[in-house]
Amino acid sequence: MIIEITGTPGTGKSSVAKLTKEKLSAQLIDIKKIVNRKKIFKKSKGEKEVDIKKLQKKIREEITKSSDLKPLSPTIVIEGHLACELKIPADYIFVLRCIPNILEKRLKKRKYSQKKINENLLAEMLDYCTQRAETNKKTFTKIIEIETADRSINQVVTIILDVIAKRKKKVDKVNYSKYLTEYTRKFHGR
Repeated sequence: MIIEITGTPGTGKSSVAKLTKEKLSAQLIDIKKIVNRKKIFKKSKGEKEVDIKKLQKKIREEITKSSDLKPLSPTIVIEGHLACELKIPADYIFVLRCIPNILEKRLKKRKYSQKKINENLLAEMLDYCTQRAETNKKTFTKIIEIETADRSINQVVTIILDVIAKRKKKVDKVNYSKYLTEYTRKFHGR
């Protein structure tokens, strides 16, 4: 079973993925670590631009390696905001979401630049990760959004486990489009 955990930065992906890995005795593939370890990016204007095709190839290699190492427990958790960009079959894709004003506080705590905060807030309001996952997974993969703003890591992981065990069918219907007008006024003076 392959589980992807994706979402914009600051939604809780890393913490949720680590606990999900523990609960399922799974292998964890951390996209950020692979990008840095394999140097599959180039720097442009101080930002890392990841080569998605090379990343996809490396992730496939990691999946094969993980399956070979642990054939009796072939559950793999793939974590990272770029997971939504991958055209890799998955059984479940969990898109972690966060209310924009709370996400903004989390990103400020991480000392993100205002430009980076704005980009990530806009991506969250426009459902970027969910839309990309839907576009890239042209199979019948179940894509589930989970609002993390008012939930602990344990609560989010419990939802994931319940969905996988088929104890929970409906999760969250997330729509932050109402924040777009406020965002436009705040950051673009319109």
